[in-house]
Amino acid sequence: MSNTTKHTPGPWWAIYNGTYWDIKTRRDRDPQDIGPYDYGASIGHVIGDQIESRTNGKETQEANARLIAAAPELLAVLRDLVDKYDAMQDGIIGSQLTNGDFFAAREAIKKAQP
Repeated sequence: MSNTTKHTPGPWWAIYNGTYWDIKTRRDRDPQDIGPYDYGASIGHVIGDQIESRTNGKETQEANARLIAAAPELLAVLRDLVDKYDAMQDGIIGSQLTNGDFFAAREAIKKAQP
């Protein structure tokens, strides 16, 4: 499977700016040390429609923003799992899925959920 991508490399972060969610790359610093203006390029914005905004718009926007921001990690984990599974099916010695593989998957899923 090709690991070549055309999208902006991750990680991406969902940042609420008081009006909408902004999906941003981050600079090479620990996320705990990053202030609200220390993020890199904007990937996109998550803005709810007017009907959603009157009901559960804010919660839906946050859920959508977190899922989008987790996309690079989710893609990487899925590619890794598929590559390892394919290697196992091809009988390549030493190829196996480990607890670490599933830990990485769980962490990516956790990032995608509010």
